[in-house]
Amino acid sequence: MPIYFQITPKSLPLAIESIGSSWRQEPIHRPHGYPVYHWLKTIKGAGTIAIGQQHIRLGVGQGILIPPTLCHSYDSTGTWLTQFVTFNGTLETSIASIVGTSSYLFKERFFDNHYDHFIDDTITAYETDCLNPFDAAVDCFSFLLSLSKDQAMQEQAGNSVYQDIIEPAIRKIQSTFSHELSVGQLAQELFISPQYLTRLFTKYTGKSTQDYITDYRLNKAKEYLINSPHQTISTIASKCGYSSPSRFSETFRKKNKLTPSAFRKLRGS
Repeated sequence: MPIYFQITPKSLPLAIESIGSSWRQEPIHRPHGYPVYHWLKTIKGAGTIAIGQQHIRLGVGQGILIPPTLCHSYDSTGTWLTQFVTFNGTLETSIASIVGTSSYLFKERFFDNHYDHFIDDTITAYETDCLNPFDAAVDCFSFLLSLSKDQAMQEQAGNSVYQDIIEPAIRKIQSTFSHELSVGQLAQELFISPQYLTRLFTKYTGKSTQDYITDYRLNKAKEYLINSPHQTISTIASKCGYSSPSRFSETFRKKNKLTPSAFRKLRGS
């Protein structure tokens, strides 16, 4: 996978200085750090990042956000495939106010699955001429904000309410998203009211239960559309829990702010 540079204008509040995926990461030593904030995530193999006296192993699915000018180095003993994105823009010096002032942010996983696909979705939009620079700036802010939010949610994950209600609900959504699934059904299985479940979802994930279900289905649909362009809309809609292909198409386009022609281009048709 190639690296793309400055795919959105630096004149925007937040812009993408570089981005890449499935990148074979070679050993690197940066005594003066990198000039802007950058996010690195392992998608295959593993590597070690040295920051000061700390050595952080970055396994599959784990990522790290490193601030500008922080001395660090990368190393691995085998094939290490990564994806990365770096940020600049007129507000790049204010990123610390979004993510906090920690020396770095290490992530085991994203609580909101949508942001786990931020890099691949952005590259796909750019390669298909569907990338809107202004929407991308908003996505950059949302991605960075989610890193900060996840830090708090990681602490909340030890909360018994999260473990007993939210985690089982998320597992249920992820395993049955292709079937009929309602907030009422989820709540009934957890022996609580739909209203209480939604209040908890809003507190711990930042979105309602129904929005979480919809977003998860549409993210899976995006994977099908990109990876299996020859599947019909009816098939993809059914796989994602939609009995009506037209309702699926309308919801997908509205959520992703796509015109009908951009939607067809995404499908490769």
